[in-house]
Amino acid sequence: MVFARILLVFLLSGFVLSAFAEGAAVKGVRLWAAPDNTRVVIDISAPVHYTLNTLSNPMRIVVDLDGTRLQTALPVLTRNKGLVSSVSSAPHNGKDLRLVLNLKTAVQPKSFTLTPNAQYGNRLVIDLYPQRKVADAAPSTMTTTTTQTGTRIKKIAPKGRDLVIAIDAGHGGDDPGAHGSFGTNEKDVVLAIAHRLATLVNKERGMRAVMIRDGDYYVGLRQRIQKARR
Repeated sequence: MVFARILLVFLLSGFVLSAFAEGAAVKGVRLWAAPDNTRVVIDISAPVHYTLNTLSNPMRIVVDLDGTRLQTALPVLTRNKGLVSSVSSAPHNGKDLRLVLNLKTAVQPKSFTLTPNAQYGNRLVIDLYPQRKVADAAPSTMTTTTTQTGTRIKKIAPKGRDLVIAIDAGHGGDDPGAHGSFGTNEKDVVLAIAHRLATLVNKERGMRAVMIRDGDYYVGLRQRIQKARR
């Protein structure tokens, strides 16, 4: 019995050391193009340390993953993938992996890691937002009324404006939501319902539907609120 326990500990220790020696592996790279940003999700077998740099001439995002190897083929972008034109990789420093996101335009990246859940394992998420110049604020429609107590500014609301209905289909992109017994994803069901609801709303006189999410991409909660308010 003692010998069996020692053997089991030895085997487990060897397995753990082997796993650490092999390092992490990139198991997949997925891209989701939204109207105002592009999300890149890198599936990794274990948590890794990474560095991210934005370079120009040509414009690209360089991601270095420490002690990581590539275990999958990179996606070939044969259709529109938002702000990313192609993805490439190369060894770096003999033991690291370098992923390069070649860009169509200058971007502002935001990156973070996610721990495993019921659907996915460890992930490195990179959200790319196009760099925009600060535009001059559009002048508001105002009227100035002079009274005995001073000058009063009054905003005029447009007359006959349609009632705008913001329709927010939840989930999307790498957030599939619940799964049906036959492989149906909640993100697809709620988007289909949202489209049907938008059609009904647009048939009503004086009403106009605006889709917060109009395709298979992820929109953050704060972005949903901002889009609905706009």
